Amino acid sequence: MRDAEKPNETLGKIDTKILNRKKISIAIDTTEIPYFGTRDEWIHYSSTRKCYVHRHIVAAAIDVPRKIPLSIRPISALGGHADAVEAALRDVERLGLEVEVVYLDRGFFSVEVMEVLTKRGVPSAIGARRAAVCM
Repeated sequence: MRDAEKPNETLGKIDTKILNRKKISIAIDTTEIPYFGTRDEWIHYSSTRKCYVHRHIVAAAIDVPRKIPLSIRPISALGGHADAVEAALRDVERLGLEVEVVYLDRGFFSVEVMEVLTKRGVPSAIGARRAAVCM
């Protein structure tokens, strides 16, 4: 995670010049980059890509004319989405920005992620998986 600090500092310097407000809406999502080297705790198997990947979490400002990345961090195979969301929100706050609302896709739908967002008092919208309901 420490390796992500320097690129995020550089992103922050650029982003604060582009953004001309303090409250923003952000989207948080993951991205996968194929990897064919030695596997360790930072490597995941992607069933959709059918190969091993480096997985990153990306937070981006979405209520501006162009989507602006605010934070990019690697996700360890041993860590969960809740820790990654917490780190992304901390990165955004370090830029002096206040998160108005967070949008996440259904891959983030978990009790742990909801607890992080509730604890921080951040309004959010998370896609949910469709499930059969038995009565």
